[in-house]
Amino acid sequence: MAKPIKLLKESEIELWESVDFYETQVSGLGLDFEAEIRNALIIIRQNMLEKACKGLISVSFLLSLGEVFIIN
Repeated sequence: MAKPIKLLKESEIELWESVDFYETQVSGLGLDFEAEIRNALIIIRQNMLEKACKGLISVSFLLSLGEVFIIN
């Protein structure tokens, strides 16, 4: 089973600020936004790992993404 993606602290703060903003606009919209962001990160992770296994992207590229989010 794949481990979850953890956002960097700054990214997590920005995500929840956006969730709060969208929630003030329309009830439930912020939580829908958060769910879509999480789903997108899962898809990105799956695609990156598949490409790395096939040799289509380098491990160093994956490691450089650690500045954006952390893949456990």
